[in-house]
This record gives sequence, C-alpha cells and structure tokens, in this order.
Amino acid sequence: MGLVNPPSILIVQNDPDLRAFMVDTMHDFSAEVSSASTGRLATVMIAARHYDLALINATLPDMSGIALAGLAANEDIPAIMISNSSETVSELDYHGFPHLQRPFGPEELRKASRKAISESVINILKVKASVAVMETRLAAFRFDVAESHRILAELLARINRRNPADTGRRLC
Repeated sequence: MGLVNPPSILIVQNDPDLRAFMVDTMHDFSAEVSSASTGRLATVMIAARHYDLALINATLPDMSGIALAGLAANEDIPAIMISNSSETVSELDYHGFPHLQRPFGPEELRKASRKAISESVINILKVKASVAVMETRLAAFRFDVAESHRILAELLARINRRNPADTGRRLC
C-alpha cells in the first residue's frame, strides 16, 4: 500500500493534454499510473483492481466526478478532485473531497498526491492497530469464558462427588 512498492494511481481526466501532463508528472513521482478518459471506464478499472489514489476530474462528460470519487471511497481508494471552476470547488468543499484547482503545476500535484497517500496509509495503520487491540481483547474474553467454564465444571464435579447417592438432584 504505497509503503514499499510505488504507489498505484488512477487518473480520470477527459482532457487529453491535462491527462498526459498528469500521467507524466506521476511517472516522475515513481508511481504506477493508469488512466481513463471517462467515468465509465474508471468504474470498470476500480472494480478490477485496487489503487492507492485516484485523481478525478470533477466534471466528467459521462458521469459526476463526485459520484466516481464516492465509488472510489467505497473501495478504500482516496481521491483528489481536479476542478477548473470556483463553483465546483465550493461543491467539493461541501462534499469534503480534497481538490486541486486548475491551473496547477507538477509540484502541487505531487505534494497533494503524497499527502493523500500518506493519510490513507496512516488510516490503514490505525485500523490495523484497532483490529489488533480488538483481537487481543477478544482472546482475553475467550480465555475468561473458557476459564469460567473450567471453574464451573470443577465446582459442579465437586458437588456431584459429595452427593453420589442423590442422583436425582445431581447438578450436571
């Protein structure tokens, strides 16, 4: 997940010049890059594999970039939205998506990508730590339950040994 291997990035941009610029910039970032010119193609690509990051044009011709970012989020893929208008930026702020407003340079794109991937890795590590804590608590609970069953069985055995003739009132 981007810690040892180069990050895998999906670029969804219908403007071919901007898409080429973004692909080149991310290759310079040592990323494994895939690109799509439509939301539909990106949807298929997201279903086929996991990406460490998606860079999505907010205004795609065939679907909402925000809807595509939501789909990516459902697959645990962080997204950065690319916008060319302040109106779209307001909508992206409303939906809580990080975004870059055009025009932007290679360093801005790399910096935003680095930040999004780092935050995603940190979130994954936090989730893994939480899972480890829960597994430890579950193991302790199971031990407590097993130990309680053992103690109860031992007590019942002692009670039954004390009254072997009274089989009708045997507790186990």
